[in-house]
Amino acid sequence: AAARRGDRQLAVAVTNQAWWSHPADPSVLGVLVAQYRAQGNLTDAIAFQRMLVATDPSNPVYWHSLGFDYQAFLLTDSAFSAYDTAVRLGHLPITYLNRGALWRCVGRLDKATADWTLATREAPAGVLVNARRNLGIALLESGRFRDAAAEFRLAEKSGMRLGPALNSRRCEKLAELEPELPNFVAGQSKADDPG
Repeated sequence: AAARRGDRQLAVAVTNQAWWSHPADPSVLGVLVAQYRAQGNLTDAIAFQRMLVATDPSNPVYWHSLGFDYQAFLLTDSAFSAYDTAVRLGHLPITYLNRGALWRCVGRLDKATADWTLATREAPAGVLVNARRNLGIALLESGRFRDAAAEFRLAEKSGMRLGPALNSRRCEKLAELEPELPNFVAGQSKADDPG
């Protein structure tokens, strides 16, 4: 009730009391993680997410969430490790989407493209559109303009509005005007960072 009223500190205090009574209850731990994330307190979110992982180390969702928190805290190696564990345990399309974004951040478009390609094969609608968009941007940045156009076309068919700078028709036209592409790609990667 306190969280619905917007009193996040009270909500955390109440949930902390529940945690003291039930320290290994995944539902209590999950609520605490969400509340600390909402407050921007990533240190405590990570601490409680680690406790959540300890309650069921074979749960890929818990590992994915830990990777997400590490990524938000810019702990790249830890994020990769958690995402890799999530993939080994359960092949979650959202993990491929987020790990791909992390690969892109460290300059590995080849690995980002591979992860986003995997995400497009298994993803539900909400993840699929973002995976296609991210894959299209990675292909565009890699100079694979026609492949990028095809991904953007699929994203557009899924209902995503990509905007005038990022659409299949523009990519096809840009493929014909290759000398101008580096300027478009540089501007695009700053303006529309996937993630």
